[in-house]
Amino acid sequence: MDFQLSIKDIHFLRPLFWYLNIFLITPWYDFSKKSLVRTNMRIFYTIILVLLKITLLVYSFLDEILEQVHGKLFLTQKIILGSTYTNITLTVIATIFKSGFWNRNLWKEMLSNFCFLDTKLQNQRKREIFFRNFYCKLVLKHVLFGILAHHQLHSWSNFVSAPAWKIMMFTGFMEMCYEFLIVLLLTALVQAFEVRYKDLNERLMKLSNNGTTFQELLSLAQSYRILGETVDIFNELFGYQLVLIIFHCGLQMVQCLNLVFVFGAVEETDDVNFQFLVSNFWLFVWIGYTFLTIILPISGTNREAGKFVDLLYKMQEGYMEKSEMCDFLTRLVNYSKNFHKGFTAAEFFGLNKTVIFSVVGNVATYLIITIQLNSDTRNQQSSLFN
Repeated sequence: MDFQLSIKDIHFLRPLFWYLNIFLITPWYDFSKKSLVRTNMRIFYTIILVLLKITLLVYSFLDEILEQVHGKLFLTQKIILGSTYTNITLTVIATIFKSGFWNRNLWKEMLSNFCFLDTKLQNQRKREIFFRNFYCKLVLKHVLFGILAHHQLHSWSNFVSAPAWKIMMFTGFMEMCYEFLIVLLLTALVQAFEVRYKDLNERLMKLSNNGTTFQELLSLAQSYRILGETVDIFNELFGYQLVLIIFHCGLQMVQCLNLVFVFGAVEETDDVNFQFLVSNFWLFVWIGYTFLTIILPISGTNREAGKFVDLLYKMQEGYMEKSEMCDFLTRLVNYSKNFHKGFTAAEFFGLNKTVIFSVVGNVATYLIITIQLNSDTRNQQSSLFN
């Protein structure tokens, strides 16, 4: 496995796929043969992982310590924690099923399209310097996430007086680690789309400046079509996971902010509680960072995809006096516009920067609701003791 390949060569994903195969986030794919392998073993492994998840889920409801902690929570905390746990559990199960049972041909088609484009654009075996390398950044992200995870485990363990292994296994902590890996895969694929759109735009600009032929333009338009079709495959493979992950980011932000108001209302800030609040703050920062690492690269890729059609329009202006080339560019513009595909969350909504403001608005709305409910709960508790 080569860890220094450029993102321009889709084989850069081979080590990442090998790593994510352990968790069945990706199917077992042979990049050399361009085919899925060990189908029966993958199905068996899928069943094992799902049964393990169901077992842990059942055990978490039967654990006495977790039940006591749950009983002390405010109503808003119970609702948000329950919704968050359900959400990330569905994300994990959907990912495992899509890699193990469903959409297997879509995985193969998506990766084959990338391989074909890399051959067509002559981007195979290109390499990156160390500090710009994908896996250098991947290791850094793992280190940062590991520090955050350790602090979260330590804080939760002290706060609820439970062993760290129990917190890790039964409170959705493992699912959050799983989600972290899913986001790594999503961002890697989005980067792969972005660099190829940029490459097409650069080649089109060179043709525009240096003169071009019909065949060269048609070749770039065909590559653009294949990329657009591959975006559609990406949307089908990851659409529902993106819906769930974005929903989880919003829920987690509400939970973190709500916890601050709950502590301010009912707790004295001792050392354990202070550490827990600090841990909660860093979790809020991480969730916000995760959300932005999904939305901003996708928005940038959408922008690069749109540039290709814009460049064709500009080229058309330069050939107004040459009717044959002008007519050809007109047809090429209409052809390319049909394959200007955007990223969507299972076609529920488009993924662009407007999603950021939508999530912020929803977080603010639900935070106000939780503060009101917390106030009502506190008043009820006060009336019981008076």
